[in-house]
Amino acid sequence: MSSQYPYRNVPSQPPIPGPPAGSVPGAGSVPGAPSGAPKRGALRRLASYSFIAIPATFAATYVIMSNMDAYGTGMLTSIILLCCVGLVIVVGGIVVIVSSLGDLRTAKQSGDRRAYSKKRDSMGWATIGVLMIAAPTFFYLVPAAWDLFDGSQTRTVTSCSYDQDIVSRYRIPRDDTSFNNHFHMRFEDGTRHTFSIRTQSRDISRLSGIMQPLYQACVLNPDKTPLTIDVYMHSMVLEDVRLS
Repeated sequence: MSSQYPYRNVPSQPPIPGPPAGSVPGAGSVPGAPSGAPKRGALRRLASYSFIAIPATFAATYVIMSNMDAYGTGMLTSIILLCCVGLVIVVGGIVVIVSSLGDLRTAKQSGDRRAYSKKRDSMGWATIGVLMIAAPTFFYLVPAAWDLFDGSQTRTVTSCSYDQDIVSRYRIPRDDTSFNNHFHMRFEDGTRHTFSIRTQSRDISRLSGIMQPLYQACVLNPDKTPLTIDVYMHSMVLEDVRLS
């Protein structure tokens, strides 16, 4: 005697979708995660470092300028160092601006006009500040770096005259008074240039280095004693002066 089992019509189930063949589970992007989140986080970290680096660069600027030579290779090197400090500030400012773009976009999408306007104005002022620092940085860096590569050139000065003015700067704990000494030179090819050297003493007759031949030719015998100078032609920094 055979037993019989009743058959029931069971509705077919649709196949459960799975990952395509050859794909690794978890290799795709997580739904809802912003694609630029890691990049934005790195920019924010760089921006936080910039807030530390910028005051440090201003401190470095003060140290370099306090020990800056008035002429020669030391002055050329100091100019390049100052420009490198300026580059650090410019790069830090650019990082801060770029890292703020995401916040500006979020404020715009939120519809908060006041927050958007405030962030937009802040970024605008930051951009202006970066440009104001970048312009003189590259203006002085390019010729100074070019001179460091090319070296100085020898020029013959047919005449030289001299004048001086006072520079007063207010510092704590005391005021600082220095003197700008201007040497107006005419070269053998007819061109002219004025070299300015700042000193702490009004009387330059007792100063050493290139100040002695400059004093002899430009102060005691103006327009009479010829000079031979070594000069960095792109940045016009004096390196050496000799009586011809």
